[in-house]
Amino acid sequence: MLIFNSDTNKIVLTKQFRYAISSEAKENILEIVAGKTGNEEDTLNTAIRETEEETGYRIHPEKTQLLYSCFSSPGYSSERFFIYYTEVKNEDKISQGGGLKEEHEFIEIVETDINEFRQMFLAGNIMDAKTYIAAFHFFQIRNK
Repeated sequence: MLIFNSDTNKIVLTKQFRYAISSEAKENILEIVAGKTGNEEDTLNTAIRETEEETGYRIHPEKTQLLYSCFSSPGYSSERFFIYYTEVKNEDKISQGGGLKEEHEFIEIVETDINEFRQMFLAGNIMDAKTYIAAFHFFQIRNK
């Protein structure tokens, strides 16, 4: 879920340690909210649940749209991304976020200015594929 706070004009990202890339990435990386779909849970409900757990923002389904869906690496895995976009306001912040302790999540919430996010995108400083795809779609939408 790519989150735009319209009150602050900022993109809401998460920053966390990712063991799988720890030998390549020396720092925690910035990402859009992500999570696995639960049993019988559709992808939109997963995105809403994960966003509230990780960032503390209450999400309104009517303000949420699917940007793109694709397989992450079809030659190797059946994992499929469903990348959503939503807008929030300050009043939608209902908790601290940070993830669930029982899932061993220790997530830092980072709100970044749109221009800074654009520079990260253009400079190739976004290391996560789903975040890069979300940024591409976000800037395409904003340029229309």
